[in-house]
Amino acid sequence: MSAPKPATYNLHCHQGVDFDFTFSMKDGNAADVNFAGASLWLTVYSNQRKSEEVVKLSSAGGAITQAPGNLEVSAAMNGTLTDSLAAGAHSYDLDVEFTDLTRWRIFEGKFTVHEGSFA
Repeated sequence: MSAPKPATYNLHCHQGVDFDFTFSMKDGNAADVNFAGASLWLTVYSNQRKSEEVVKLSSAGGAITQAPGNLEVSAAMNGTLTDSLAAGAHSYDLDVEFTDLTRWRIFEGKFTVHEGSFA
């Protein structure tokens, strides 16, 4: 399976509020992509130029989890972590490395942090 072009998907979160992002993927034949044994990373950068990492979540660290069947992936940050992020425009990448060491960037985009709770 060849690497797809990264999808642009802009994310929003609020300071001090739990955040999660769940996704699944299909390949070029509309078959589910199985993430069994894959390593995943979600990196949030301080700005659009991606010059400074401010958050790095990984499946190894438990912040990115896979649903039964390994077809759905969820990345999560608790309210303490989102509270530590400066309000404003950031950017992010979500990368996956499969067991054959093939690495894909599957999502990228803006990561906007809004000041305070939305409640």
